Amino acid sequence: MVAVLSVVRFDDEERAALAADKADRGKLAAAIGRELTTQVNAMFGAARDIADKDPDANDLTQATLTVDNVESIIKALPQSEHIEALLELCARLRGIYGSALESLPR
Repeated sequence: MVAVLSVVRFDDEERAALAADKADRGKLAAAIGRELTTQVNAMFGAARDIADKDPDANDLTQATLTVDNVESIIKALPQSEHIEALLELCARLRGIYGSALESLPR
């Protein structure tokens, strides 16, 4: 019995993209890491700000949006203990903000 062997050939441009410079990929990964850190810090900052004042519906909606942004990013990452902990925190913050929004007069 003969087995058919299939191969793929890449052109020069594809090979260059696949073998992109390690330093460039490292810089890109570091930049993305900084952006994620900025988003997580914004989420924690919003929580601290809300804890220190009597928030209105706009404050709570903005804080919920920040949680949604962080959560959508981290849900796309491979699961780990740290990711799970952050997802749990997002859920807790969302619950607190949701309860606060519901308690506001309409």
